Amino acid sequence: MLVVGTRFDPATAYHGAVTVDRLLPNSRLLTLAGWGHTSLFASACIDAHVSTYLLTTRVPARGTVCQPDVVPFVEPAAAAKAQRAGGASKTALIPPMLRRVLTD
Repeated sequence: MLVVGTRFDPATAYHGAVTVDRLLPNSRLLTLAGWGHTSLFASACIDAHVSTYLLTTRVPARGTVCQPDVVPFVEPAAAAKAQRAGGASKTALIPPMLRRVLTD
C-alpha cells in the first residue's frame, strides 16, 4: 500500500501518515515536503509516483521525498501585482497547481 503524507498539512498531520506506514505491513510512505491539504496536483513527482502505483502497484524507493511544484502565495502574489499594473490576466491569479489541472 502506498501512503502519501504532506509535511505541513493543516488538516491531516504528517505524523499520522508515518504511523499508518508503520502499522501497515509492506506499505511505503511517500512524502511531499510542502504545504496544504492533500498532495495530488501539488507536485508532478507525487502525481507520477501515485499514477505508477495505481497502474502497476510499484511503490517508490523507501524514503522518497518529493518537492512541491509551487510555493504557496509567492507566485499568486506576484501575479496579482502584475494584474494591478495591467500586465496579467485574471487567469494568472489561479495558483499554478490548479491552473495545470484546469488546462490539461
